[in-house]
Amino acid sequence: MNSLSHKVAQRIFFHLCEKIEVGALVVKTSDGRELRFGRAGSPLVADMHIRSDDLYSEILSQGDWGLGWGYVHKKWESEDVKKVCLVFMLNESIFRPYIKLAMAASPWMQKIISLYEKNQSTAESVRRRTISECYDVGNEFYEWMLGPTMAYTCAIWPRPDATLEEAQENKFRIITEKARIEPHHSVLDLGCGFGSLCGYIHEKTGARTKGITLSREQIKWARARHPKLDFELQNYIHVKGTYDRIVSVGMGEHVGRQNFASFLQLVSDRLKPGGRFVCHMMSCYDGLLMHSQDKRWTSFASVVMPNGDVSSMTQVAQGALKTGDLRIIHTETYGIHYARTGEEWLKNCRRHRDPIIRAYSEEFFRIYEYSWMMGSAAFETGMTLLHVVFEKKPYGSDYRESIVSW
Repeated sequence: MNSLSHKVAQRIFFHLCEKIEVGALVVKTSDGRELRFGRAGSPLVADMHIRSDDLYSEILSQGDWGLGWGYVHKKWESEDVKKVCLVFMLNESIFRPYIKLAMAASPWMQKIISLYEKNQSTAESVRRRTISECYDVGNEFYEWMLGPTMAYTCAIWPRPDATLEEAQENKFRIITEKARIEPHHSVLDLGCGFGSLCGYIHEKTGARTKGITLSREQIKWARARHPKLDFELQNYIHVKGTYDRIVSVGMGEHVGRQNFASFLQLVSDRLKPGGRFVCHMMSCYDGLLMHSQDKRWTSFASVVMPNGDVSSMTQVAQGALKTGDLRIIHTETYGIHYARTGEEWLKNCRRHRDPIIRAYSEEFFRIYEYSWMMGSAAFETGMTLLHVVFEKKPYGSDYRESIVSW
């Protein structure tokens, strides 16, 4: 991009920054100027040192994608990236209209968005490839980042001073109790990850468990750690048989909004009458963080999870109603718990910074460093972690046995 275009993009970016209403942003430009935007005296002050003038047009035309990859490629730095993300998210109504217009007009971004939509295809080869891109980077890396539980989903903190491991085990307990799993039950875990939940359920209840995932590395780890349990490399659309209980933890965001109703129908078909399904997944409120019911955009997760496509509670409810017998009996959100989980994963990544860079690259490290700072900000402002408990009973059935308690 020539210098004139840089100046135009910079001017537009600064014009939008001048409208910041919540928090404050201090921008240091590549030529050494320091500009302050936002509310004087705000307790939230973010600093952003822009090292490449390409960044202005990339943020304006690519949104979250441009901001995230700009950090990965060292086009900007900050003492606290999370604060920068918070300021942009808290002032989303100022920046989003322009960014959406620019992204819609950009052939390059439309190609990226089209690729994202393709990634949500239920075609076997596409889904295997996109899941592999997220989860087959190397089990050693996940051991460094996730810790002993190998749980790559939101932990639920039982108390402020709990460790990450205690919070993850608390999550396993809550899911198991919400599902009311008993020793005689057969349990299917859709998207079982590294098999930790299956292991917990079997150990605590004695129930027979089966886990499926499309990640070859996750299957390898799960089978090695839980040799007595049943794990299969399989697309969820090929699942056969029926089960007393079904759980899905962290897979719903990969199903895709356009596929979510058919996903719930499949769950209903695979669940025995009276059975329960507990779904634990990222979700977003309609109209926030580029989430739209009728349009696919790149999102805050685009850097580390390019095939993620979260559903809103509205879309979940619509899908459940279409089944005719998969009744929602409990909902709960844990967004702030995911914000803290991201911070703990970030600490683990930084603790293992040198071996991660030696084994992978500095760019790889910065992808995850940025993603957990950005992710924590997102889960504090517009994203959430959704727990939904479903029961397979026809609508209008008696309610007395449907009350959730744990």
